[in-house]
Amino acid sequence: GGQGGVISAHLNGGAVCTAAGVELDGIDDFISLDSFTWGGEASLEAYVYIDRSSPTSFGIFDFHEPTSVGGAAERSHFGTDAMGILSFSSCCNSASGKSVGSRSNSKVNTMVWTHLVITIDATGNTELFIDGIFQKRSANAAEHVPPVANRTNMHIGRSSVWNNYFEGIIAYAKMYPYALTRNEVEYTYHDHLFDPAISYNFVDACSADVSNYALIDDESYIEATKHNGLKCSSEGLVFDGVDDYLTLEPFSWGGINGITVEIVLRMDELRASN
Repeated sequence: GGQGGVISAHLNGGAVCTAAGVELDGIDDFISLDSFTWGGEASLEAYVYIDRSSPTSFGIFDFHEPTSVGGAAERSHFGTDAMGILSFSSCCNSASGKSVGSRSNSKVNTMVWTHLVITIDATGNTELFIDGIFQKRSANAAEHVPPVANRTNMHIGRSSVWNNYFEGIIAYAKMYPYALTRNEVEYTYHDHLFDPAISYNFVDACSADVSNYALIDDESYIEATKHNGLKCSSEGLVFDGVDDYLTLEPFSWGGINGITVEIVLRMDELRASN
């Protein structure tokens, strides 16, 4: 929860960055995140490619704290169980030490790119999605809501529940400090459907207004600077048409394989202009 921003991520074991995402060997590779405050209403999203023919248990997001709460370590885990079923579990956000969970109705396919999302609202309603399609809703369990706390054991591709490591590629892993709606989940799925590789995110121009955390590696971000009164609003950047503009730090761009540039805009003047 809280303000969005950039969270530093670190490759462990022999994890490597590829054009498609971060490749993990299933033996000892994983991604660790710097400590930060997380909890409350949230959504987790990732594209995954499970590089094995048979389903097994994997951790996609695993936030584990050794501090005992109600006799057990506090943990939020999003991944697949031993049957390959998409699942979310939370333990233990109460003095009772109760562990609660939610499982999808479908297995996560292997050897193909798959988009996975879990949403958790403020009252503990959770919803699971595979490839933009709603799977399962678990209603109103307060223990589902992760407690807001500074987290130190933040892992992607490593499971403290199953004590194993993800085998394949994880790309476009994101965290949101709010519960995405079903329409928003469908949009994020189709928005990245054609290329699950990590996209550039111009996050620093409006750091106070950024609504999500984009993870994986530092190369996924391009610093942007506002000039001449350019302002941020809840809808985006507001340009005055006089001298406002945005500059980006230098980065490699272009190539023979084709590129796509995407922008959503609203023009506040009807006359023709350059």
